[in-house]
Amino acid sequence: MSKITFSVKSIKDVLQNESLKIPEYQRPYKWERRHIRNLFYDIREAIDRNMSEYRIGSIILHNKDDENIDIVDGQQRLISISLFMYCVAKDNLPDGASNLLNGSYVGISQLHAKENYDEWRFLCGLISKEEVDVISNFMMNHCKVSVIEMPSECLSEAFQLFDSQNNRGKALEPHDLLKAYHLRAIENPSELTVENWEKFVNDRELNLRDLFDKHLFRIRRWINGDTGLYQKKYGSELKFTERFIEDFKGVNLQNASYPYLQLYEELLKHDISFPNSICMPIINGTPSSILLNSRMCFSKTIFIRTV
Repeated sequence: MSKITFSVKSIKDVLQNESLKIPEYQRPYKWERRHIRNLFYDIREAIDRNMSEYRIGSIILHNKDDENIDIVDGQQRLISISLFMYCVAKDNLPDGASNLLNGSYVGISQLHAKENYDEWRFLCGLISKEEVDVISNFMMNHCKVSVIEMPSECLSEAFQLFDSQNNRGKALEPHDLLKAYHLRAIENPSELTVENWEKFVNDRELNLRDLFDKHLFRIRRWINGDTGLYQKKYGSELKFTERFIEDFKGVNLQNASYPYLQLYEELLKHDISFPNSICMPIINGTPSSILLNSRMCFSKTIFIRTV
């Protein structure tokens, strides 16, 4: 097995890699104008303080195959910096930055990209061309990231790192963490699986946050005799957060202690669907849906499954 490697690289070294891609399972690009402003002024401050190096976090890369290096974690920063490079030097973009900006993205990602590109243009318009060049040079050569590179056979470990990285500080939405958790249990997650998940993130009738928060989470807590309430500074709240994410982390079929395993395998052998119920144990990584029956109860279907 190949080794997991750790290194510190400049943004230029990372974005020059022509194999850099955003994998289909990634969440949308969601950085906002305020993130762009914070990065801009942080870099200007680092320049004013004559810092020789400025660290802007870590990224996790998965060497999927000879032609694709997937960004498991860090896409928000890398896309944002690529937008800056397009703003100041669109005719001389590094290959990796060009790949990121030419990828296929959902509507919400395109909206944020357009707004953030406009923000970069506005900020660069506040200073001289010489100062823009100084910032560009510093960003590419003196801004460094800690790079964790996972070999092709370590996709599961890459998702585990993604999960742990985003469970600290400002966490992702709980359903984003669940997506990463269950996708790593699927041997080869398909593009359709991920597309259907993302399709319902911002569904107008019943988005994933409300589905988990107001329905699935409460039903699962109540069926076990638990209110699901937790204490806040000024009272109690009934809400699905990462604190309760274990409720939707299921069992692996390889686990011999799973009580329905023999029945499940027998039904699978005869191509018979396993009975679905909102409150039954979740089977990790099955290729249908983490919410199949749950969505059917609300006249919808989604494709990563709870059984």
